[in-house]
Amino acid sequence: MNLKILSAIVTAGTILIPAAYAQNLLLNGSFENPSVGASVYFGAPTDWTALRYNYVIGNGFSSDYLPATDGTQIDDPGNPIEQNVSLVANQQYLLTFDLSTEQSPGNSESFYVGFSSSDNENQFAAPIFTVAADTTSWVHESYTFTPTETSSYTMLIENYSGDGAVDNMVLEPEPVPEPSSFAFLGLGALFPFIRRNGKNTLTALVVSVWQK
Repeated sequence: MNLKILSAIVTAGTILIPAAYAQNLLLNGSFENPSVGASVYFGAPTDWTALRYNYVIGNGFSSDYLPATDGTQIDDPGNPIEQNVSLVANQQYLLTFDLSTEQSPGNSESFYVGFSSSDNENQFAAPIFTVAADTTSWVHESYTFTPTETSSYTMLIENYSGDGAVDNMVLEPEPVPEPSSFAFLGLGALFPFIRRNGKNTLTALVVSVWQK
């Protein structure tokens, strides 16, 4: 293989490194259960706990709410809803979700997201998320954090104003490169050595990489 071609492959491999994504750690993060059709359910979504009143709202129930961004249902957490998740110390996590205001009268809405470990020794919260009045589309938000304790955490979300909605909540560890990608990184680091030591070294390394 021509060394210039290999150089191009190595460069592309180190830039386009595939990432390993975990499944959503949150259950029913799009609030599709219980199924309510074009109606509303007064209570907690499946796999969540509602600390007081809560509404699971189906598409078509009211023009005051935007259609769901994922599936056909959304949640209006006028009081906190929460779910327990297991998190690992020093692992970075990414929480993403969509927020909206009630479309009539279109007030500004503020949302709180917080975490508390089972022993209450480790508590942290995202900055308050605010959706401006008269916003006519969903606002995509994210929060990156790294817990300092391995524990079961209670994750809580609440709409302070009481009339906004949330959908498509996803919590997952930040992606890491696949093991095969490290072979490309290593090959990139060894490339000057390959150029100095000829085609036999080149052939052996290429075969090794593609067998990963």
